[in-house]
Amino acid sequence: MSSGKTVEAATDRAQKLVRAQFSEAVTSAFVEDSMFFLTAEVTDGDEKRSASHAYTLDSTKPAELQEAAEDLAKRVTEELQ
Repeated sequence: MSSGKTVEAATDRAQKLVRAQFSEAVTSAFVEDSMFFLTAEVTDGDEKRSASHAYTLDSTKPAELQEAAEDLAKRVTEELQ
């Protein structure tokens, strides 16, 4: 799998993990300058809550990207609860 496809799979995974907890969440995720970013916003009645977190990457190896996706999704969902 190419690095670009690996990164795309990891960003998709992070967003899916958040939406598994908050199906209505609006999410975005991307990797830039060795940083993996994840943001989510949910609406609860009239209240909007958002959470954004970043993870510093040492590489774009699949295992590290997977770890980052899971870590970020966990931190974002915890903050939104």
